[in-house]
Amino acid sequence: MKINKIISRTCDAIGKGKVPCYPVVKRAGLEIDVTPRELPGVFFGADTRSQGENLLISSVEWDSPAQRGGLSARDEILALDGVRVASRTMDRILDSKKQGDKVRVLFSRRNIIHEVEVTLGKKVERRFNIRQIENPDLLQSAILKDWLKEN
Repeated sequence: MKINKIISRTCDAIGKGKVPCYPVVKRAGLEIDVTPRELPGVFFGADTRSQGENLLISSVEWDSPAQRGGLSARDEILALDGVRVASRTMDRILDSKKQGDKVRVLFSRRNIIHEVEVTLGKKVERRFNIRQIENPDLLQSAILKDWLKEN
């Protein structure tokens, strides 16, 4: 059985996330590492899609540079730093930037043109890694073995 299925089942059993999973997985001799991994490039925080000639924001990550700059889903991005953008153009402009750089974003929301400044962030991969602790005790080993059995 996959470990994420075990964690999902366990967390569901303890109240749909109302109780932290960390103490529960520790009882089974597991630990969760949530350290993000740094990636090359910059973080803008908005997913886009092309609609004809237009570049629309399809979603904005919570607490991202795009959200802090005031961008929202369904905004149409018109230009970055004064350059008219399409999907590839936007990627090229962002690829030329580094963390902390500011980019001027010209966009349309409900047919009103706005311009904001977005400070680009560090690009990281958010992940979690579940692994067995070294030297689990007998109870932890028994709990994990019980979790892993097929029903």
